[in-house]
Amino acid sequence: MDIKAALLKEHSKKQTSSLVSYIGNNKERFAILIEVLFANEPVLAQRAAWVMRYCAETNPTLIKKYVPRLIKNLSTLNLHDAIKRNTLRCFMFTKVPESILGMLADYCFKIVYNDREAIAIRVYAIYNLLEICHLYKELGEELIPLLQLLKDDESPAMRLCAKKGIAQLIPKEKVLPRQKR
Repeated sequence: MDIKAALLKEHSKKQTSSLVSYIGNNKERFAILIEVLFANEPVLAQRAAWVMRYCAETNPTLIKKYVPRLIKNLSTLNLHDAIKRNTLRCFMFTKVPESILGMLADYCFKIVYNDREAIAIRVYAIYNLLEICHLYKELGEELIPLLQLLKDDESPAMRLCAKKGIAQLIPKEKVLPRQKR
C-alpha cells in the first residue's frame, strides 16, 4: 500500500483504521508515515497525524525514536490543530525522555494558558503536564493555580480536566472551595 496515496484517497475513520492495520508494528512503514507528517503538505500532514496517533496508541514503541522531533515540530508557526492535538495525544502513550521533558512542559504550559487554542489541545496539554508532575513534583506547584482558574471559567471538558488534575495534585483536605462569581 502506498501510504501517501492512501492518505490522499480518503479522510475517514475507516481509512485511518486501514492504514493503522497496514502499518502494524512495522518500523519502516511507520517511518514513511512520519516523513509524510513532516513533509510540507498540510492536508497530508493532518491526516498522517491522525494515523500516527492510533499507531502510537496500539504500538507505543513505534513513536519512541520520533518524540524529540515531534516536540520540536509543535513549536512550528501556524501548525494545524489536528497535528498539535494528535501529537500531544501520542505522548500519553509513550515515555518522553527526561532530557526533553522541559521542552514539552514549556510547550504545554503555553498551550494551556492560551485560551484561543482548541479545548482538546489544551486538555491533552494538561494531561501531559500531569504526567510530568509525577516525575517533578515541584511542577505541580505551578500547575495547581492554573487548574484552579480553569475549573471555574472554561468549557465542561476543561472544567472536568482541571478538577481531575487538582484531585491528582492536591490531597482532598487541601482542595480550595469553589468561588462564587
